[in-house]
Amino acid sequence: MRKRLAIVINSFNRLSLLKNCIANLIELMPQVSVDYLIMIVDAGSDDDSLLYIEDCRQKHDFIFSEIAKNGESISFSEGCNIGVNASLKLYPDLDDILLFETDNYFKNSAALSNALAIIEDPNYACVGFTVEKYDGKKITYGNTKPTLLGFLIGQTLSKKFGFEQVKDSWQTTGNVRVNKSAIIFTSPLLIKAKAWKEVGGMDSKIFPFSDSDADLCLSFLKAGYTNMVLDTPGVIHDNKNQSSAWSQKRVIDYHIAHSLLLKKHLSTPPLLFQTFIIIKYSIELLGGRLLSKPQEYINSRKTLLRYHFNRSN
Repeated sequence: MRKRLAIVINSFNRLSLLKNCIANLIELMPQVSVDYLIMIVDAGSDDDSLLYIEDCRQKHDFIFSEIAKNGESISFSEGCNIGVNASLKLYPDLDDILLFETDNYFKNSAALSNALAIIEDPNYACVGFTVEKYDGKKITYGNTKPTLLGFLIGQTLSKKFGFEQVKDSWQTTGNVRVNKSAIIFTSPLLIKAKAWKEVGGMDSKIFPFSDSDADLCLSFLKAGYTNMVLDTPGVIHDNKNQSSAWSQKRVIDYHIAHSLLLKKHLSTPPLLFQTFIIIKYSIELLGGRLLSKPQEYINSRKTLLRYHFNRSN
């Protein structure tokens, strides 16, 4: 019996990217030995995405959609949960889920087939890819478990000194190379449906946008699974510099979500951790003023201080 795969796509005002990724999947999937559906979740676009999605649904019986209604707001993690839940209603015996974003593209038709073979291992919850830009430049695909030290020195320095960098310990399985990674980004990410259901999907209340994938992967680890990365060319993650409303608060969202991620998964005493966070951003605010940092930096630290101070009261 062939495996069943649901491809879940979150979309919000990225019509040109959506058209590109759907065209890619329509061409790719007949080459993959799997029964599949494509579930598009639109968070309320106003750029004619809905017309395009409806046209796709009329032309292809394997394309389905979930659309935000009455001006409601759907976050990234909510969209993933909505898309997976809708897919499970159609395929109750779903085997795997592919979280495929509008800025993803498979140039290598074998990549997905190889990932589907790897994830058959019952110990694996998910399989990511060594993604790249359209020009072939490789980009970051994941991180190690977050640490207080990495959070203390900040995202830029942490990346520079490799505090949360995945170790290069590739192993050959069959004709491909794989590597463990605690956190794998959802761009794209193949997930075992059984593992998704065991952890309850994404935590959309705490992680609506940033670190929703990190929290999901750490939840897989807590459930006893291993997360793997497939070393392969031709898996694209490139938005062609097209930002969206989801991107506009990314810096603030990252800092807030990362602090909550540490609090949830490092089991630090709440009061101690909250005090640590307030001291960290107070120092950064003072340092930013002394070093004449841009006003955007100063304002972000003020916002973060207010957020964490209010949570401590």
